[in-house]
Amino acid sequence: MRIPMVQRGRPLAGAGLLLLALLLAGCPSQEKPPPANVPVLKRPSKAGTIAITGDDRRVLVVNPENDSLSVIDTASDAEVAEVPVGDEPSAVVIAPDDKVAYVALKAEARVVRVVGIDGSSPAVSGSVAVGSEPVGLALSPRGDRLAVAEWAEGRVALIDTKTLSVVASKAVPNPRGLAVSNNGDQSDADEKVAVTEFYGRPGPGPEASDTGRTGAVRILKLGDLSEVATVLFEPTATGDAGFPAQTTSPNQLYSVAVAGNKFFATAIGASPDGAPVFNGNVFPLVLVGDLGGNKLGSISLAAAIKQQVNAPRLFMADLVDVALVGSDILYLVARGADAVQRAVLTGDATVSLGTPTVKQLDLLANANNTGCQAPIGMVTPHDTSQTPKAYVNCWVSRTATVVALDSQTPSKKIATGAAPAGLEAQVNKGRRFFFTGRARWANEAWSSCGSCHGDGLSDNVTWRFAAGPRQSTDMSGTFSHGPGPQKQRILNWTGIFDELHDFERNTRAVSGGKGAITTDNCGNFAPEDQGGEKQASLNPADATDKNGLKAQLGIPVREIQDALGAALCTVQLTGGKDWDDLEEFVKTIRPPKGKQFLDAGSVARGRALFEQAGQGNCASCHGGAGWTLSRLFYTPSSANNASLASTPFSAPGSPHAKQIEQEPKGGGGFIAPAQVSCVLRNVGSFGVPGNAAETDALEKKAGNPPTDRAQGEFAGYNIPSLYGLALGAPYLHHGQAKTLAELFDPKWSVHLRAGNAVFTPSAGQTQDLANFLLSIDATTPEAAVPGGADQCLISFP
Repeated sequence: MRIPMVQRGRPLAGAGLLLLALLLAGCPSQEKPPPANVPVLKRPSKAGTIAITGDDRRVLVVNPENDSLSVIDTASDAEVAEVPVGDEPSAVVIAPDDKVAYVALKAEARVVRVVGIDGSSPAVSGSVAVGSEPVGLALSPRGDRLAVAEWAEGRVALIDTKTLSVVASKAVPNPRGLAVSNNGDQSDADEKVAVTEFYGRPGPGPEASDTGRTGAVRILKLGDLSEVATVLFEPTATGDAGFPAQTTSPNQLYSVAVAGNKFFATAIGASPDGAPVFNGNVFPLVLVGDLGGNKLGSISLAAAIKQQVNAPRLFMADLVDVALVGSDILYLVARGADAVQRAVLTGDATVSLGTPTVKQLDLLANANNTGCQAPIGMVTPHDTSQTPKAYVNCWVSRTATVVALDSQTPSKKIATGAAPAGLEAQVNKGRRFFFTGRARWANEAWSSCGSCHGDGLSDNVTWRFAAGPRQSTDMSGTFSHGPGPQKQRILNWTGIFDELHDFERNTRAVSGGKGAITTDNCGNFAPEDQGGEKQASLNPADATDKNGLKAQLGIPVREIQDALGAALCTVQLTGGKDWDDLEEFVKTIRPPKGKQFLDAGSVARGRALFEQAGQGNCASCHGGAGWTLSRLFYTPSSANNASLASTPFSAPGSPHAKQIEQEPKGGGGFIAPAQVSCVLRNVGSFGVPGNAAETDALEKKAGNPPTDRAQGEFAGYNIPSLYGLALGAPYLHHGQAKTLAELFDPKWSVHLRAGNAVFTPSAGQTQDLANFLLSIDATTPEAAVPGGADQCLISFP
């Protein structure tokens, strides 16, 4: 390029100086400054399942089970339109013009644009493919950029809303909560993105300890998603001496909201060490920081509730969203408690709860106790003086609940989708039972099944039980999801449960509930209240089993349930059998989609390594329906289960399903069952290989006799499914492999070579194998089971 000559002795004019500067810089193309005085959002944008227009005239609600978006008119509090948008909408945001919305489709890995939300006929107009499991959306103040939290892909993407194309991305482990700042000017260049890592990072304490996780909130620049800072929230005090656990680790960071320079993130604190007890396992937390990267405080909401709210009270199981009024009033949504907690900040780590007259906002306080079930999002108006009401998305109820802010009470329900019928109605009831901590299911709404199995999957926490450390299992692997009839896997890491009904024990012993299978005091067990104080008994005629819950594979709990017949409280109160309904729901839990942007050649090579007998031969354990050889090969009954426990088991030809009748336990005797040993594999995953001291510390429960090792040492462990590995770290029953790379490390070589004793993959082959595993979802053709690998009987007896 020729640079024009400058006449000596004559200074350049302003335009000439600018031209020369551009030329010397290589003449880059100069972006035009954004036009002034365009519509901008009135407050920071955040991810949520419900949104409100800037003029507070319309509310949009995603309906995951109806695959639609509802439009509500706030003047009449009535649905005025319902738009089909695609498979499993999970989040919605509204553009500054109040005419356009964007919806994330979790099951499709896609974002769609919906136009005309201000009119009578809104419709989808354009879409863009994104990474696996998009769960959060947030807009720049001008609406030019849309941030997307791609949960299972492990990245945040940035979309140009004019072209509907991805213009930038940033790797973030399991992003979930998402918010974009808004300083009120006409420029987006100086805004930031706050994004939560859903699962706490390992440490600082060891796995299976109350200090085993650290919460993380990433702060990114909006323009290119480059890193500004990471705010870390270490394990925190539970806040009250009356709680069995005194420390809890931030985990499951569902949501984040921004006000000014501060952010507020919700979390479910995990305290996995010590005896499982309803008020010592999980804790609702609010994490407070600023966009400069500073941690400001951690609020133990459970402690505040205990100290400020009189019984009966709700301990806000499973915080999933936070909505703001101004910069110091938080509305915290608890899916498992069916409640909202108003909290006024009195400091960075202190709050005043409720109002003088209403300490907690119970969303079930509607006529006939059919209020808001499983709330998953809340939105407050921009101007509460003109619109003194908020709106809550009620997932299971398929409604939106209007909340009067002046009285702090639910005032109206709005249907947001067709009510379920037939089998779907039964599934929806099971969904309700899985995600509630109310009524018979838990004590004071401390926890739900969803507390450890968020989204029906896993919290990725290793919990300590008397039998040893146990990683929460991804429930999408309970049943297969490929072609043909669904196959059920044997349950628990050591195969001691064969029915979901068996977890009635957990409802009572862990969650502190009264139990779903009960006949006593049915009048004290209204479907949605806290239930009676008296612990109901099961099958009282059996003098050897006063509570009806035989140890391990004794009398099947389903058999007890069915024997009670019409006397069963759940039949009287809900018109059905709760555990049957819950089982139907678990059958529908969708495995997360595989990663979307893996190298196809690498995935294909990895599959070959996985399947070939001369290579990994991994299908000898993880082949077949549901990616596991574990299967329920008999019909549970008293007679069959007794035979299972007494019939000798041998598995000739299998080096890992050893020829044992039963696993020995300390103090003499054996651990039942015997025949169910066919689903167990001893692949060197017990303890820490080569370190007896660490093994003893990890696998033994403190206080047990030294000779009484945890289950699994001899027979091994129940083969897990391979669904959802992108969301499933850490791995193995004790969580000692933090990544797939660690799982393939020489430390776990016995597991790596379980299908081929001489399998020694190169670094490239290991990466190919990992890529294949990360691609597996319900659509992936299942690997065939090699001959002789399945050690279970075709039928039993």
